[in-house]
Amino acid sequence: LNRSSDLAMLNKITPELQAELDKRPNADELFRIIIVMADEYDQNQMSRQIQFLGKTERRAYVIEELQRFSKASQYDLMQLLTEGAKANTVTDVNPFWIFNGISCITNREMIATLSQRKDIDCIESDELRNMLPANEKPSKAVAPTRELAWHVTQVHANEVWPLGYDGTGVVVAIIDTGVNYNHADLADHMWDGGLQYPNHGYDYANNDNNPMDDNGHGSHCAGITAGDGTSGIQTGIAPNATIMALKVLGANGSGTSTARTNAQQFAMQHGADVVSMSLGSSGASGSKTDRQAFVNMMNAGIVASIAAGNDGEYYSSSHHTTNDYGQSVYYAVPKNVGSPGNCPPPWHNPDQTLSGGQSAVIT
Repeated sequence: LNRSSDLAMLNKITPELQAELDKRPNADELFRIIIVMADEYDQNQMSRQIQFLGKTERRAYVIEELQRFSKASQYDLMQLLTEGAKANTVTDVNPFWIFNGISCITNREMIATLSQRKDIDCIESDELRNMLPANEKPSKAVAPTRELAWHVTQVHANEVWPLGYDGTGVVVAIIDTGVNYNHADLADHMWDGGLQYPNHGYDYANNDNNPMDDNGHGSHCAGITAGDGTSGIQTGIAPNATIMALKVLGANGSGTSTARTNAQQFAMQHGADVVSMSLGSSGASGSKTDRQAFVNMMNAGIVASIAAGNDGEYYSSSHHTTNDYGQSVYYAVPKNVGSPGNCPPPWHNPDQTLSGGQSAVIT
């Protein structure tokens, strides 16, 4: 597994993981990976089963079915990984159900063993990577007023508030760098996690109970969602929405797909209506795991608001960049939209000529 040509032989190892294997050839190196199972839940069957269920029953059914299906599908592989854990060759085993897969940390020998299994579709890299949109420009300081922020009126949000569309009763999970839940504009809008989650969510970046923002990006996104203007300017598009804080990125904006997936599962299990993810991998083609996860979120009644990234000015293949693995890449439309923002939408306009599947993603 220390030569790129091995990829052609094994073909279940993604190019990104192969690049990691090539970059770190020592036999004792450990790698963060995500194992994607070959079995997928039949979405046509799921659609038939949930079509007459109410909101609460529908979500409960989807979660229960996905958990049952994934546990059965992953059983034999979990036995292997458990044996690997006993032999100290596998750690941090984390089975998922929002898509059918497992993440873990292991060595190249185990990766080689996994790549031969028929029940595995592919093996992806889960190394830390920066997920915040590139080229963001800091906001300019604005003198405190009691006015609405420019972006609120620009999208005409204030015009639908009198009709009752102000976020009342809607839980928005901010999956990001955390949220400053003590901020005056947000403190009255934080999700009540009870005694189990006293700080209004969870921190999957550090695996603790305190999703306090140490970067600022997540709080910015929460303010755009529900900032109520206590500090002087009302920034919230949905000023009566409730914010669930799910931290998946560290202070430098880096995180793993494992943390993000755990946060998505948390949001689904704890009643989020909308998931906000102003993050992604620039220029990525999108993985099978994202497609599965967002289809299942749609089935559970969740809408996902995802960043497109900030590469929109690059409209042709002349735009050249370097990815996380030092590889030269040219991204043209539509690949200048980051992943998972490039997943399908939940609805197709009748005027659209595109065909294909649907998922929860509005980009």
